[in-house]
Amino acid sequence: MIRRLTAFVLLLVLAAPQARAEAYEDTLGFHFVVSSQSASAGAHGTVYARGAFDKDARPRFLDFVKTHNIAWATVVFDSPGGNLFGGLELGEVIRDKGFDTAVGNPDDTDSASTAICASACSYAFAGGVYRFLTRDNQLGLHQFSTQTNQGDLGQAQTITALIVDYLDRMGVQSQAYTTAAFTSHTDITWLPPAQALKMRFANNGRHITTAEIKLVNMLPYLRLEQVQHDVTVRTVFLCNQHREVTVTAGIATSPELTLAQYEWAKRAYLTFDDQETLPREDNPNLVPFESVLWIVRQLSKEQVAALSQTQSLGLWIEADSRDYRWGASMELEPVRDKITYFADQCYNQDF
Repeated sequence: MIRRLTAFVLLLVLAAPQARAEAYEDTLGFHFVVSSQSASAGAHGTVYARGAFDKDARPRFLDFVKTHNIAWATVVFDSPGGNLFGGLELGEVIRDKGFDTAVGNPDDTDSASTAICASACSYAFAGGVYRFLTRDNQLGLHQFSTQTNQGDLGQAQTITALIVDYLDRMGVQSQAYTTAAFTSHTDITWLPPAQALKMRFANNGRHITTAEIKLVNMLPYLRLEQVQHDVTVRTVFLCNQHREVTVTAGIATSPELTLAQYEWAKRAYLTFDDQETLPREDNPNLVPFESVLWIVRQLSKEQVAALSQTQSLGLWIEADSRDYRWGASMELEPVRDKITYFADQCYNQDF
Protein backbone atom coordinates (compact mmCIF):
# COMPACT_ATOMS: atom_id res chain seq x y z
CA MET A 1 0.00 0.00 0.00
CA ILE A 2 2.91 2.39 0.63
CA ARG A 3 3.98 2.04 -3.02
CA ARG A 4 0.44 2.77 -4.18
CA LEU A 5 0.24 5.81 -1.94
CA THR A 6 3.63 7.02 -3.16
CA ALA A 7 2.41 6.78 -6.73
CA PHE A 8 -0.56 8.97 -5.90
CA VAL A 9 1.76 11.49 -4.29
CA LEU A 10 3.99 11.67 -7.35
CA LEU A 11 0.96 12.29 -9.56
CA LEU A 12 -0.52 14.97 -7.34
CA VAL A 13 2.48 16.58 -5.73
CA LEU A 14 2.39 19.71 -7.85
CA ALA A 15 -1.07 20.48 -6.49
CA ALA A 16 -0.78 18.70 -3.16
CA PRO A 17 -3.38 20.03 -0.70
CA GLN A 18 -2.04 21.62 2.41
CA ALA A 19 -3.92 21.15 5.66
CA ARG A 20 -4.56 24.53 7.15
CA ALA A 21 -2.25 25.21 10.10
CA GLU A 22 -3.02 27.85 12.67
CA ALA A 23 -0.26 30.18 13.82
CA TYR A 24 2.16 27.79 15.44
CA GLU A 25 5.55 28.44 16.96
CA ASP A 26 7.86 26.11 15.09
CA THR A 27 11.45 27.06 14.43
CA LEU A 28 12.66 23.56 13.57
CA GLY A 29 9.96 22.49 11.10
CA PHE A 30 8.42 19.04 11.44
CA HIS A 31 10.86 17.02 13.51
CA PHE A 32 11.26 14.02 15.81
CA VAL A 33 12.68 13.75 19.30
CA VAL A 34 13.35 10.48 21.10
CA SER A 35 12.47 10.58 24.79
CA SER A 36 15.37 10.56 27.21
CA GLN A 37 13.32 8.08 29.24
CA SER A 38 12.93 5.65 26.33
CA ALA A 39 14.05 2.09 26.68
CA SER A 40 17.45 1.00 25.50
CA ALA A 41 18.22 0.72 21.82
CA GLY A 42 16.28 -2.00 20.03
CA ALA A 43 13.45 -1.93 22.58
CA HIS A 44 10.30 0.14 23.06
CA GLY A 45 10.74 3.89 22.97
CA THR A 46 8.77 7.11 22.83
CA VAL A 47 9.20 9.33 19.80
CA TYR A 48 7.78 12.86 19.87
CA ALA A 49 6.69 14.26 16.50
CA ARG A 50 6.25 18.03 16.50
CA GLY A 51 5.61 20.84 14.06
CA ALA A 52 3.78 21.25 10.75
CA PHE A 53 3.92 18.21 8.44
CA ASP A 54 5.88 18.39 5.21
CA LYS A 55 6.03 16.00 2.25
CA ASP A 56 9.26 14.41 3.51
CA ALA A 57 7.86 13.26 6.87
CA ARG A 58 7.99 9.58 5.90
CA PRO A 59 11.63 9.28 4.75
CA ARG A 60 12.89 11.40 7.63
CA PHE A 61 10.95 9.28 10.12
CA LEU A 62 12.42 6.09 8.64
CA ASP A 63 15.90 7.55 8.91
CA PHE A 64 15.22 8.61 12.50
CA VAL A 65 14.00 5.15 13.49
CA LYS A 66 17.01 3.51 11.86
CA THR A 67 19.50 5.92 13.43
CA HIS A 68 18.11 5.36 16.93
CA ASN A 69 17.61 1.60 16.43
CA ILE A 70 13.98 1.79 17.49
CA ALA A 71 12.23 -1.58 17.21
CA TRP A 72 8.92 -0.58 18.75
CA ALA A 73 7.67 2.84 19.75
CA THR A 74 4.79 5.07 20.66
CA VAL A 75 4.79 8.12 18.39
CA VAL A 76 3.44 11.10 20.35
CA PHE A 77 2.13 13.94 18.19
CA ASP A 78 1.83 17.66 18.81
CA SER A 79 1.12 19.19 15.41
CA PRO A 80 -1.31 21.63 13.76
CA GLY A 81 -1.26 19.71 10.47
CA GLY A 82 0.48 20.44 7.21
CA ASN A 83 1.00 18.37 4.06
CA LEU A 84 -1.80 15.83 3.66
CA PHE A 85 0.29 13.21 1.90
CA GLY A 86 3.06 13.60 4.43
CA GLY A 87 0.52 12.64 7.12
CA LEU A 88 -0.92 9.73 5.17
CA GLU A 89 2.48 8.28 4.29
CA LEU A 90 3.72 8.60 7.87
CA GLY A 91 0.59 6.82 9.11
CA GLU A 92 1.22 3.97 6.67
CA VAL A 93 4.77 3.55 7.97
CA ILE A 94 3.63 3.64 11.60
CA ARG A 95 1.09 0.87 10.95
CA ASP A 96 3.56 -1.16 8.89
CA LYS A 97 6.01 -1.11 11.80
CA GLY A 98 3.34 -1.92 14.39
CA PHE A 99 3.95 1.30 16.34
CA ASP A 100 1.39 2.99 18.60
CA THR A 101 0.40 6.66 18.57
CA ALA A 102 -0.67 9.26 21.13
CA VAL A 103 -1.15 13.00 21.45
CA GLY A 104 1.08 14.75 23.99
CA ASN A 105 3.77 17.27 24.75
CA PRO A 106 7.35 16.32 25.67
CA ASP A 107 7.73 19.51 27.67
CA ASP A 108 5.22 18.26 30.23
CA THR A 109 5.87 15.72 32.93
CA ASP A 110 2.66 14.00 31.81
CA SER A 111 3.08 13.00 28.17
CA ALA A 112 -0.71 12.93 27.69
CA SER A 113 -1.15 16.61 28.50
CA THR A 114 -2.04 19.74 26.55
CA ALA A 115 -1.36 18.97 22.91
CA ILE A 116 -3.19 18.92 19.58
CA CYS A 117 -3.10 16.78 16.47
CA ALA A 118 -5.01 18.48 13.67
CA SER A 119 -5.75 17.87 9.99
CA ALA A 120 -2.87 15.95 8.34
CA CYS A 121 -1.62 14.97 11.80
CA SER A 122 -4.90 13.18 12.53
CA TYR A 123 -4.29 10.84 9.58
CA ALA A 124 -0.79 10.03 10.78
CA PHE A 125 -2.23 9.43 14.26
CA ALA A 126 -4.72 6.95 12.76
CA GLY A 127 -1.79 4.76 11.69
CA GLY A 128 -1.12 3.63 15.25
CA VAL A 129 -2.04 0.08 16.17
CA TYR A 130 -3.09 1.45 19.57
CA ARG A 131 -4.11 5.10 19.50
CA PHE A 132 -4.20 6.99 22.79
CA LEU A 133 -6.16 10.21 23.26
CA THR A 134 -6.85 11.28 26.83
CA ARG A 135 -7.63 14.23 29.06
CA ASP A 136 -7.65 17.61 27.31
CA ASN A 137 -6.00 16.51 24.07
CA GLN A 138 -7.98 16.76 20.85
CA LEU A 139 -7.93 15.67 17.23
CA GLY A 140 -8.85 18.26 14.62
CA LEU A 141 -10.54 17.45 11.31
CA HIS A 142 -11.44 19.44 8.20
CA GLN A 143 -11.56 19.26 4.41
CA PHE A 144 -8.43 19.25 2.34
CA SER A 145 -8.26 22.49 0.38
CA THR A 146 -9.15 21.20 -3.09
CA GLN A 147 -12.59 20.20 -1.81
CA THR A 148 -13.64 23.84 -1.65
CA ASN A 149 -11.67 25.67 -4.35
CA GLN A 150 -11.95 25.51 -8.13
CA GLY A 151 -9.37 22.76 -8.44
CA ASP A 152 -9.74 19.70 -10.61
CA LEU A 153 -12.81 17.66 -9.60
CA GLY A 154 -11.21 14.40 -10.67
CA GLN A 155 -8.21 15.06 -8.46
CA ALA A 156 -10.47 15.82 -5.50
CA GLN A 157 -12.40 12.58 -6.06
CA THR A 158 -9.15 10.62 -6.24
CA ILE A 159 -7.89 12.13 -3.00
CA THR A 160 -11.24 11.49 -1.31
CA ALA A 161 -11.15 7.82 -2.31
CA LEU A 162 -7.58 7.56 -1.05
CA ILE A 163 -8.47 9.01 2.36
CA VAL A 164 -11.62 6.89 2.74
CA ASP A 165 -9.68 3.72 1.87
CA TYR A 166 -6.89 4.66 4.26
CA LEU A 167 -9.20 5.31 7.22
CA ASP A 168 -11.08 2.07 6.57
CA ARG A 169 -7.86 0.04 6.60
CA MET A 170 -6.75 1.77 9.79
CA GLY A 171 -10.02 0.75 11.49
CA VAL A 172 -11.55 4.24 11.70
CA GLN A 173 -15.29 4.57 11.12
CA SER A 174 -16.52 6.37 8.00
CA GLN A 175 -18.22 8.98 10.18
CA ALA A 176 -14.78 10.49 10.76
CA TYR A 177 -14.35 11.35 7.09
CA THR A 178 -17.92 12.67 6.91
CA THR A 179 -17.12 15.00 9.79
CA ALA A 180 -14.01 16.24 7.97
CA ALA A 181 -15.86 16.66 4.67
CA PHE A 182 -18.48 18.91 6.26
CA THR A 183 -15.89 21.15 7.91
CA SER A 184 -14.45 23.96 5.82
CA HIS A 185 -10.70 23.88 5.22
CA THR A 186 -10.63 27.30 6.90
CA ASP A 187 -12.09 25.84 10.09
CA ILE A 188 -11.50 22.86 12.41
CA THR A 189 -13.86 20.38 14.06
CA TRP A 190 -12.22 19.29 17.31
CA LEU A 191 -12.88 15.77 18.54
CA PRO A 192 -12.72 15.31 22.31
CA PRO A 193 -11.55 11.87 23.47
CA ALA A 194 -15.07 10.45 23.92
CA GLN A 195 -16.07 11.31 20.35
CA ALA A 196 -12.77 10.09 18.92
CA LEU A 197 -13.28 6.76 20.70
CA LYS A 198 -16.80 6.44 19.33
CA MET A 199 -15.46 6.92 15.80
CA ARG A 200 -12.59 4.51 16.52
CA PHE A 201 -10.15 7.28 15.59
CA ALA A 202 -8.71 6.55 19.04
CA ASN A 203 -8.96 3.21 20.82
CA ASN A 204 -6.93 3.92 23.99
CA GLY A 205 -5.19 0.58 23.81
CA ARG A 206 -8.21 -1.59 23.00
CA HIS A 207 -9.30 -3.25 19.78
CA ILE A 208 -12.99 -3.94 19.19
CA THR A 209 -14.39 -6.93 21.07
CA THR A 210 -15.13 -9.84 18.73
CA ALA A 211 -17.68 -12.61 19.15
CA GLU A 212 -18.45 -15.99 17.62
CA ILE A 213 -21.10 -18.60 18.42
CA LYS A 214 -20.26 -22.26 17.79
CA LEU A 215 -21.44 -25.74 18.75
CA VAL A 216 -19.57 -28.34 20.77
CA ASN A 217 -21.28 -31.71 21.24
CA MET A 218 -24.43 -30.04 19.86
CA LEU A 219 -24.38 -27.46 22.65
CA PRO A 220 -23.87 -23.77 21.80
CA TYR A 221 -21.10 -21.63 23.22
CA LEU A 222 -20.28 -17.96 22.77
CA ARG A 223 -16.66 -16.82 22.68
CA LEU A 224 -15.74 -13.16 23.19
CA GLU A 225 -12.26 -11.67 22.87
CA GLN A 226 -10.79 -8.20 23.19
CA VAL A 227 -7.11 -7.63 22.44
CA GLN A 228 -5.66 -4.78 24.49
CA HIS A 229 -2.22 -3.20 24.54
CA ASP A 230 -1.13 -5.04 27.71
CA VAL A 231 -3.46 -8.06 27.99
CA THR A 232 -6.03 -10.05 26.03
CA VAL A 233 -9.40 -10.65 27.69
CA ARG A 234 -11.39 -13.74 26.71
CA THR A 235 -14.83 -14.88 27.84
CA VAL A 236 -16.58 -18.15 26.98
CA PHE A 237 -20.29 -18.72 27.69
CA LEU A 238 -21.34 -22.37 27.63
CA CYS A 239 -24.95 -23.60 27.67
CA ASN A 240 -25.40 -27.10 29.07
CA GLN A 241 -28.23 -29.61 28.59
CA HIS A 242 -30.01 -28.24 31.67
CA ARG A 243 -30.15 -24.80 30.01
CA GLU A 244 -27.67 -23.36 32.50
CA VAL A 245 -25.04 -20.86 31.44
CA THR A 246 -21.48 -21.09 32.69
CA VAL A 247 -19.10 -18.22 32.04
CA THR A 248 -15.35 -18.78 31.93
CA ALA A 249 -13.54 -15.44 31.77
CA GLY A 250 -9.78 -15.23 31.34
CA ILE A 251 -6.88 -12.79 31.10
CA ALA A 252 -4.05 -13.76 28.77
CA THR A 253 -0.59 -12.43 29.63
CA SER A 254 2.37 -14.81 30.03
CA PRO A 255 2.76 -18.21 31.73
CA GLU A 256 4.97 -16.67 34.42
CA LEU A 257 2.57 -13.85 35.30
CA THR A 258 -0.43 -16.16 35.16
CA LEU A 259 1.11 -18.54 37.71
CA ALA A 260 2.29 -15.71 39.96
CA GLN A 261 -1.15 -14.08 40.08
CA TYR A 262 -2.84 -17.41 40.73
CA GLU A 263 -0.59 -18.18 43.69
CA TRP A 264 -1.34 -14.99 45.62
CA ALA A 265 -5.05 -14.65 44.75
CA LYS A 266 -7.42 -15.26 47.65
CA ARG A 267 -10.55 -13.68 46.22
CA ALA A 268 -12.02 -13.38 42.73
CA TYR A 269 -15.11 -11.78 41.21
CA LEU A 270 -16.67 -10.40 38.06
CA THR A 271 -17.90 -6.87 37.55
CA PHE A 272 -20.88 -5.73 35.49
CA ASP A 273 -20.20 -2.06 34.72
CA ASP A 274 -17.89 -1.88 37.76
CA GLN A 275 -20.51 -3.45 40.05
CA GLU A 276 -19.01 -6.43 41.88
CA THR A 277 -20.78 -9.68 40.98
CA LEU A 278 -20.36 -13.31 42.08
CA PRO A 279 -17.45 -12.87 44.50
CA ARG A 280 -15.74 -15.94 45.94
CA GLU A 281 -13.26 -16.15 48.78
CA ASP A 282 -11.07 -18.98 50.11
CA ASN A 283 -11.94 -21.01 47.01
CA PRO A 284 -12.05 -18.36 44.27
CA ASN A 285 -12.44 -21.02 41.54
CA LEU A 286 -9.49 -19.88 39.47
CA VAL A 287 -7.91 -22.02 36.76
CA PRO A 288 -4.41 -21.19 35.46
CA PHE A 289 -3.74 -22.69 32.04
CA GLU A 290 -0.59 -21.80 30.14
CA SER A 291 -0.71 -18.00 29.69
CA VAL A 292 -4.35 -17.50 30.76
CA LEU A 293 -5.85 -17.15 34.24
CA TRP A 294 -9.52 -18.19 34.13
CA ILE A 295 -12.38 -17.33 36.47
CA VAL A 296 -15.32 -19.79 36.32
CA ARG A 297 -18.86 -18.85 37.38
CA GLN A 298 -22.40 -20.06 36.74
CA LEU A 299 -24.86 -17.35 35.76
CA SER A 300 -28.57 -17.12 36.44
CA LYS A 301 -31.02 -16.10 33.73
CA GLU A 302 -31.25 -12.68 35.34
CA GLN A 303 -27.48 -12.24 35.26
CA VAL A 304 -27.27 -13.25 31.60
CA ALA A 305 -30.06 -10.79 30.80
CA ALA A 306 -28.20 -8.07 32.72
CA LEU A 307 -25.06 -8.74 30.67
CA SER A 308 -26.96 -7.98 27.47
CA GLN A 309 -27.46 -4.45 28.84
CA THR A 310 -23.96 -4.07 30.32
CA GLN A 311 -21.25 -1.84 28.85
CA SER A 312 -18.25 -3.74 30.26
CA LEU A 313 -17.48 -7.08 31.92
CA GLY A 314 -14.53 -7.16 34.32
CA LEU A 315 -12.66 -10.00 36.00
CA TRP A 316 -10.59 -9.30 39.09
CA ILE A 317 -8.56 -11.03 41.79
CA GLU A 318 -7.43 -9.77 45.19
CA ALA A 319 -5.13 -10.85 48.00
CA ASP A 320 -6.22 -11.14 51.65
CA SER A 321 -5.75 -7.46 52.42
CA ARG A 322 -7.92 -6.28 49.49
CA ASP A 323 -5.71 -3.22 49.17
CA TYR A 324 -4.66 -4.27 45.67
CA ARG A 325 -6.51 -5.93 42.84
CA TRP A 326 -5.40 -7.21 39.46
CA GLY A 327 -7.48 -7.85 36.40
CA ALA A 328 -9.02 -6.29 33.33
CA SER A 329 -12.34 -5.55 31.69
CA MET A 330 -13.72 -5.98 28.19
CA GLU A 331 -16.15 -3.77 26.30
CA LEU A 332 -19.47 -5.52 25.59
CA GLU A 333 -21.32 -2.90 23.54
CA PRO A 334 -20.08 -4.24 20.17
CA VAL A 335 -21.24 -7.80 21.02
CA ARG A 336 -24.35 -7.36 23.16
CA ASP A 337 -26.59 -8.56 20.31
CA LYS A 338 -24.57 -11.79 20.26
CA ILE A 339 -25.12 -12.23 24.01
CA THR A 340 -28.87 -11.74 23.54
CA TYR A 341 -28.95 -14.22 20.66
CA PHE A 342 -26.92 -16.77 22.62
CA ALA A 343 -29.28 -16.51 25.62
CA ASP A 344 -32.26 -17.03 23.32
CA GLN A 345 -30.64 -20.12 21.82
CA CYS A 346 -29.81 -21.53 25.24
CA TYR A 347 -33.09 -20.93 27.02
CA ASN A 348 -35.65 -21.26 24.23
CA GLN A 349 -34.36 -23.69 21.61
CA ASP A 350 -34.35 -27.47 21.51
CA PHE A 351 -30.98 -29.18 21.28
